[in-house]
Amino acid sequence: SGKPVDISSLSEELKQKIKEYIESLPEEEQRELAEKARAAFKEFEDALNEELQGKLSDNPEKKAEREDDVISEEKRKEEEEEEGKKSWQERERGREDEARERRKRMEAMFENEEKDPYDKALEEVSDLIDASTADLRDIFVKRKIEKHEAGYRSGRRWNIRQRIREKVAGIPLFKTEAREQRESESDEMDYAVTLLVDLSGSMQNNGKIQEAFKSAVVLSETLNNLGIKFEVVGFQDILLEFKTFEEHLDESMRQKLNQMILEVYGNSPEGHNNPGDNDDGANL
Repeated sequence: SGKPVDISSLSEELKQKIKEYIESLPEEEQRELAEKARAAFKEFEDALNEELQGKLSDNPEKKAEREDDVISEEKRKEEEEEEGKKSWQERERGREDEARERRKRMEAMFENEEKDPYDKALEEVSDLIDASTADLRDIFVKRKIEKHEAGYRSGRRWNIRQRIREKVAGIPLFKTEAREQRESESDEMDYAVTLLVDLSGSMQNNGKIQEAFKSAVVLSETLNNLGIKFEVVGFQDILLEFKTFEEHLDESMRQKLNQMILEVYGNSPEGHNNPGDNDDGANL
């Protein structure tokens, strides 16, 4: 075979004649020429790649980069294989370890000169509790002074609510105990207050649960001072009862109320721990 001819060196007239000649050939011969052209181009491309690769391999920096890439890829594949070998029990243990670490971090948040969250909040809002107790006493306690209508200024009077309950229970009038309310008595003990606290995950932000907890402490201590029955309820996807109307606000109850903060972070021991769901409409 002769030396290849540089087509760009040919005249336009000669190029046109070559094109016309090729187009005049039978289709089979045209296909053979096309295959030979592609093979020649492929051979040229491979030779060019080999030459470039050789030059790159001579560059120490490029060579080191390629070797690092190969090592990183191999390491990644090894890690994926190791991860795949782990049983679901091992993965579960890992999640439990993470949960314990979160629990430790939460407990560390509560450590402040050996004060738990309730005691700490109580110290911060004690003045507000005193003021609230005084203000609400004017509303609730002063209602003990009855202002009866004419005809009810002496003796006993009907306890209407008691009589309604007796009527429903089928107690006859001669056995009634509804004439038990004296003039100086009031309906104060009929008051009952529900404290409803949002314990959803959004309360983690900007210290919301800490402020809500302080408010719950103020109201709980104030109502307790006034002898008014109250309950403390939190909500996520369901209602969470922390204190019933019948339970007293003693030290053990105060400790129990600390769990409200943990519920917001999903770390309350034996709690509901579902701060991700918040059905406030249904709970209200």
